[in-house]
Amino acid sequence: MTTYETSLNALKDLFTKRSSVKGQITRFKKYLDKIKGQTTLTTIELAELSLKLSKLESQSLKYDELQTQIELINSDNLECELAERDCIEQEFILCMAMAKTYLEQQNDIKALDKDKKRRDATKFQQ
Repeated sequence: MTTYETSLNALKDLFTKRSSVKGQITRFKKYLDKIKGQTTLTTIELAELSLKLSKLESQSLKYDELQTQIELINSDNLECELAERDCIEQEFILCMAMAKTYLEQQNDIKALDKDKKRRDATKFQQ
């Protein structure tokens, strides 16, 4: 096998892995869309969102390494690869920002509910 064929096979494998990452972003977006309509999340749902966010953040780091390998092998199409990197990184950032914002909102709601219950309990005792 020639160096060219080896590079071509490696690039094909990297493109497949990149497609998998894109699929994971899409699944995370669908998950966010599903929970976005809920006014409040249960403690389990909040934990699930937090874990999924951590996994997405980890995937973002793996993607960076993967894309760098693609850019090194496919340097003839560097401009196209850099545009692809920008697009996917923006999707990661948007998903992570949405998830973090939603977690903060849910935590604020829970804190307000606790405070209200505490005030109600104090009023009842008086």
